[in-house]
Amino acid sequence: MATETEEQGIDEELDESLEEEARLSGRQRLWVAVAGVVSFFLFFLLLFPFEGILKSTLQKRLAPALRLEFTSMKLGLIGQTKIDDLSLQSDGGFRLEAENAVADLKKLALIRFAPKGTVRLNGGNFGIGNFGGSFKSLDVNLDMSSVTAPPSQWEGTIQVKLDRLEPEQLPGLLAMLPATPEELTIERFNLPLQFKKGTVDFNQAQIQSPLFTVRLEGTGRLSASLSDTSLDGKVCLRPVDDLETRNEGLYNFYIMNGGAAGGELCMKISGMLMSPNFSPVDQAPAQ
Repeated sequence: MATETEEQGIDEELDESLEEEARLSGRQRLWVAVAGVVSFFLFFLLLFPFEGILKSTLQKRLAPALRLEFTSMKLGLIGQTKIDDLSLQSDGGFRLEAENAVADLKKLALIRFAPKGTVRLNGGNFGIGNFGGSFKSLDVNLDMSSVTAPPSQWEGTIQVKLDRLEPEQLPGLLAMLPATPEELTIERFNLPLQFKKGTVDFNQAQIQSPLFTVRLEGTGRLSASLSDTSLDGKVCLRPVDDLETRNEGLYNFYIMNGGAAGGELCMKISGMLMSPNFSPVDQAPAQ
């Protein structure tokens, strides 16, 4: 009997010891709770359909005529956001597509739809009315107030830098130029835009092609739709020194339309953004 009593006492002591070991301290319970919360949020971030909700939210906030599409988005809550197969189109004839885009925008400003930061598009194409082409890369630096308002109410700046644009469709006078598509390739395009009080200023814009340096200056009057923007400016072409040798037909075209060796051929830009009109203006004096 004594032996059974002793064994029973030993078992009770062992059970109490195991129970004490199984008990968690307050700090341990806190860590378990934190681990549970973190696990919940990790599964939430992995499984929650952010892309669909974000796409729907963006589409609702954009102008009704604009349609936004993309196949996938990797949100960078702290760093960059990456988007695949980006497409932006409007009923007015505007389209912009890219294989992928990388955005580094201030998140709070983006939530307010007042983008500030940079966006880079790689391997894309675009169309504006009867002008379109493909590009290697497109960098956009934005500092805008709310873009949910009609364009006529936009305030801020957009700086566009384009690398290697190959035209596929040319408007009006440009389509008549005696040049091959390779000669009309745009190697670099720099377009600073200033939006203020219903106008857009595009002074100091510059295009570099194999045969010409082109500068743009002027303003546009904005309306509720970008496609209805009216233009008032000019475009000036300065040929390379050996244009006559490299493309005699284009050189003759340049001279016949008022250009001069060592000078510029300037044309007035008017009409609507989607279908601009070009008309001669007094040429710049030779230098």
